[in-house]
Amino acid sequence: MAAPVSALVRPVDLDVPSNRFVVFASGAVVVVATVVLSVVDAELGTVDAAGRALRFGVGAFLTWAIARELDPDRPMAARNAVLAYLPATLLGTPALAATAAVLLAARVGLRSTGSAPTLLDLAVLVGLAGFAATSAPGFVAGLALAWAVFDDGGLPDAPAPVRTQIAAIAVAAAAVVTSVATGSFLSAWRAPGLLGIVWILVVVTAVVVHPRAVSVASPDDRGGPLSVRRLVRARVLVTATLALSLLWAGADALAALAPAAAALVGVAAVLPRRLGPRDAGTPVEPPARAPL
Repeated sequence: MAAPVSALVRPVDLDVPSNRFVVFASGAVVVVATVVLSVVDAELGTVDAAGRALRFGVGAFLTWAIARELDPDRPMAARNAVLAYLPATLLGTPALAATAAVLLAARVGLRSTGSAPTLLDLAVLVGLAGFAATSAPGFVAGLALAWAVFDDGGLPDAPAPVRTQIAAIAVAAAAVVTSVATGSFLSAWRAPGLLGIVWILVVVTAVVVHPRAVSVASPDDRGGPLSVRRLVRARVLVTATLALSLLWAGADALAALAPAAAALVGVAAVLPRRLGPRDAGTPVEPPARAPL
């Protein structure tokens, strides 16, 4: 099989019900959020309201995508994650670059595409880490991405080329330099309010009760087996990123990385005995004929 141009991109096949769900749900979030924002803040204007609403819609999609990485066998986990994200939107708008960094950290860690990051991918990751670090939560997400790249090159089951570990240094450096240059690390630390505390308790509960990964039935996008060890490490990395971002950025981290936190809630909200594994005949989801 020829080497891919990118090991980060996963197409969304609209023939798959779960994929159609997230496209519909993301669009619905944009429409509803536009209406709500326009009503709540009449001075905002329709265009500005739609712009903010679009961020919520993309946040819903990223929630689903992160959950797919953290629980590849159970599409229902991703659907539940999107539902969990809806009340979390009350916390504020998500930081899309920071959330995308968390998504790609999980993807690189799990290696769900079946390939190590290419040179093009590594360059993209460096840029993403730098862009994400313009916010305090994004700085932590950028460092998490650097760790995922570094760890990917050191795992014995499928080690990445040495250039990957060298690139990890560049990813971390991009996050640090941007944070210093923009002063994002100087953001005032705020304690979470009541709503934030409730959300933290929900996420902590999800982390405690989520089913332990003991096997992975789904193959990667190239037809090879997924590693349970990598899956566990990806879940731990996302959880640690959320915890460290809260310690580093305070309440700002709750809204910024709410999609990633909702993904953990979605993983915990599915009972494994009621769902069968997916048949990963497509890059992202099972074909329509597969049991969900």
